[in-house]
Amino acid sequence: MNLRLSIPEAVAKLKHLIAATPEASTRAMFRQTACFIDGMAGGTWGATFMLRLSLADRAAPDLAGCTLFDPMGGRPMSEYRVLPVDLDEADVADWLRRALAYTLGLPPKAPKAPKSARPAG
Repeated sequence: MNLRLSIPEAVAKLKHLIAATPEASTRAMFRQTACFIDGMAGGTWGATFMLRLSLADRAAPDLAGCTLFDPMGGRPMSEYRVLPVDLDEADVADWLRRALAYTLGLPPKAPKAPKSARPAG
């Protein structure tokens, strides 16, 4: 697995940007800081950010320079994009706002069955 170390400046920026959204929270996840709002909306990825975006936002022409989020190599997460490192804070804030809104609008996940009730396999 090719997991990058989270950069403290990126973590601080993420926490600063979500401060205006009280229902959003952060927590450590795989050496990064993930952002949650009824599901994972994104988080840090090294010195930059990966965000969960709607189909329309993933196709937006102003998303040039973004890459598909593929943390394990060969198993990309299709809804997530990695923002360019040099994106200014206002643009990062806009994309993060979109990611939070998209994630909040997704239907809730069905609860998992308890392990004892799952069929062996």
